[in-house]
Amino acid sequence: MLNIAPLSYTASKEKAEAFCSSNIALCKYWGKRDEVLNLPTNSSLSISLGKLGTRASICIGESDMLMIGGKPIATQSAEYTRLFTWINSLLGNNRPCLYIHTFSNIPIGAGVASSASSFGAILKAMNSFFGWQLNDSLLAHFARLGSGSAARSLSRGFVYAKAGIDSNGVDFNVITLPQTWSEFRVGILYVSRAKKPVSSRDGMKLTVQTSPTYKGWVEYAENCCDEMIKAIQVKDFTKVGEITERNALTMHGTMMGCSPPLIYMLPKTLEIIQKVQQLRSQGIEAYATVDAGPNVKLVFLKKDEQSIKESFPTCEIISPFESAF
Repeated sequence: MLNIAPLSYTASKEKAEAFCSSNIALCKYWGKRDEVLNLPTNSSLSISLGKLGTRASICIGESDMLMIGGKPIATQSAEYTRLFTWINSLLGNNRPCLYIHTFSNIPIGAGVASSASSFGAILKAMNSFFGWQLNDSLLAHFARLGSGSAARSLSRGFVYAKAGIDSNGVDFNVITLPQTWSEFRVGILYVSRAKKPVSSRDGMKLTVQTSPTYKGWVEYAENCCDEMIKAIQVKDFTKVGEITERNALTMHGTMMGCSPPLIYMLPKTLEIIQKVQQLRSQGIEAYATVDAGPNVKLVFLKKDEQSIKESFPTCEIISPFESAF
């Protein structure tokens, strides 16, 4: 682990706000090799979601308080405990009390990387509030300690999170790929906005401990990242889409092999995936991906945007390289 003393906690202003996009992993990470340091077992690669994400504000308070979407969160809740445990690890136990308010324009805990954008936004707000002026590498390091996917949410576009192998995580690295792709589109189809019954953290732990195919997943996932980077570099969309869909289904297959089986998908999820595959046979090139939840994300190009709208009227379409943070 990076040998960094607790960060300073002298406020440089009365209040600070920051926004952080959510992200969709095209090549997913699933499983931790160190739960304390939040180190992933495999590398991952994502695309940011522009204006979809979380806005956080922070100021000094008389006591610690967390508000999510205007509602106070109980101090004994998992969300509250997880957040302030992370903050204590950054600032130490003698820090001032903080009032933190987050508002997300995506569902919370439904498999749309809400924790990634929330921790990313809070870290950005603290960076401004306390005047840390942290570089990108340190921001990614501290974000990862809160949420493994948050390190990817700090940047725009295609973001590669290299897992590394060092036990202390010094070789964990986040790289923003230089390629932009104005025609690239992401679509979100909400099957359910309800909070999932098994958190990603608990699901990862169960998978690592009980899935007989987990070791194969780790090797496969690393290869996916290597292939995806090459495909993005030459803008081979067919290859990007094929890797994206296969990677997601392989991850869910690995989870289904757990004891007890871990199933995030709902019947509607499978129905959408099958429809997407049928569209490809009709010349509409779209591919599906599903994170730890029932909601489906599509990747496609601008030329097929109208066909996607007609096939999925409720699809929320994002242009990652045209939407500002």
